[in-house]
Amino acid sequence: MSKKIFKYVAMPGIYTVTAPTNIAVRYNGVVLTSGGETVSFPQSQSQETLEVQVAAPGAAALTVSFTGTGVAEGYNCSTYVNIRTWGVDIGVDADYDGDCDAQDDPLEETQGGLAAVGASALTPLDIAFSTAGLSSGTLTLEALSGGDKIRVRTGNTTNSAAISLPKTWAAGETIPSRIWMQGLSHSDTPRDVSLRLTGSLQGTTCEDIVSLTVVQVEFAEDPDQNYGFDPSGPWISAETTHSTTARVKVMPSDLAQHFTFASSDSTRATCSYALLSGNQDAQILLSIMAGSQPGDTAAITARAFNLPTSFATLRVAVYPKKIIPCYFHRVNGYSGDIPVSGVNELLKQAVAEIENMGVDLVFVDFSAGYANDLDEEYNEQYNLANTGINVSGDNDVFLLPDNVRIRTIDREVRLGWHISEKVKFSNNQEGYVHFSMISGAAYPFERYVAHEILHQWLFVSSNVGNPVHSLDVDNIMYPDPGKRLTKENWDNLSR
Repeated sequence: MSKKIFKYVAMPGIYTVTAPTNIAVRYNGVVLTSGGETVSFPQSQSQETLEVQVAAPGAAALTVSFTGTGVAEGYNCSTYVNIRTWGVDIGVDADYDGDCDAQDDPLEETQGGLAAVGASALTPLDIAFSTAGLSSGTLTLEALSGGDKIRVRTGNTTNSAAISLPKTWAAGETIPSRIWMQGLSHSDTPRDVSLRLTGSLQGTTCEDIVSLTVVQVEFAEDPDQNYGFDPSGPWISAETTHSTTARVKVMPSDLAQHFTFASSDSTRATCSYALLSGNQDAQILLSIMAGSQPGDTAAITARAFNLPTSFATLRVAVYPKKIIPCYFHRVNGYSGDIPVSGVNELLKQAVAEIENMGVDLVFVDFSAGYANDLDEEYNEQYNLANTGINVSGDNDVFLLPDNVRIRTIDREVRLGWHISEKVKFSNNQEGYVHFSMISGAAYPFERYVAHEILHQWLFVSSNVGNPVHSLDVDNIMYPDPGKRLTKENWDNLSR
């Protein structure tokens, strides 16, 4: 706004302009000192103009005083005008120090704030509409760009009410001083989300704009990891006092260099990290060293700059290595592989491995039912057991020729089967026997063997009549190379 100074013409003398700090006064483009500054107006001018700009909302009085000199000696007077200033403000933590304050204002568009994809951390936005006691007016929040990447909420939880944009608060409505941003999908480029807050009051408008970058951080399996990875947590497994690795993808990738990682429980895991050059799938390699204490209390968090927000968390499960002793039996001339290394490549996910306790040759008559097939209806599975199995709780694995199928009493035809049953031994003591049967036609063979050994071990470790497992959970026999053992499997195998 502008203010005319003279009624007639300027007289010789000293003119002093005084204004409070919530308005900035300019004369000829020069900002005057708010506490009072002498101004030399050209004499004989019929008018001069002072420009007034709002620095902060509130009441303000602009005063111009005159002390005459020369022909105007002895003349003193003053005039003033009362001004009510108002404004809007939308604030975000743009200097990444953990709070919204005045230091963020010059950075809110050029650097912008950060919002995280997901429900773990919401970003606060402070809004203000100061009308200096005036009762009318409206306030509108809208997305100028990137509105599909965010959701605005009334509280710091995804259970709080969503605010649909554009949102207008009318006169008399309660305007929240703080709202929260949830990221829905990551930004394609930095600052591609822009929000504008516009106030309208008695025919005038005022606006403030902030920019945001929506960041998504994902922990992923490293092809060279030493143990397992369960994306449902996500979880990573590691052997006590041994190391493993994971990868981290930051989107948009420009921000990867600004992330740090730390463990919540250094007795169970510590970590270090390094940027990966030229990698499109991930930008960071995370190295994890397990401590000597087993357990799953350690969590590795990803943070950016100096923000307290955790953008993602990787949980670490530390186990001592579990050794599963196995006896292998080549049945009726089976000549295929003993897949110890292939099985261990799968079971390492649970920090477990099988130990080959020995291999022998056995011959069994399968002629009672279907020729060449093992028929449960005729108890031919016990013909295998009677060839001599270990009764100390170890695993016996019978490897069948490619042309042998397993037929259950329910008429199912299988390529793999495990038996865990209570029997009475020759010394009249009761106990469980555990053995598996796998046809050489099973594919992929090492996955079938690992699957049946896993079932056996879960049964043995449960010490009950039914194994602690779910076929849907621990079934890794399928060819899909991405099929993993889960955290549930890791825990069961570690018992």
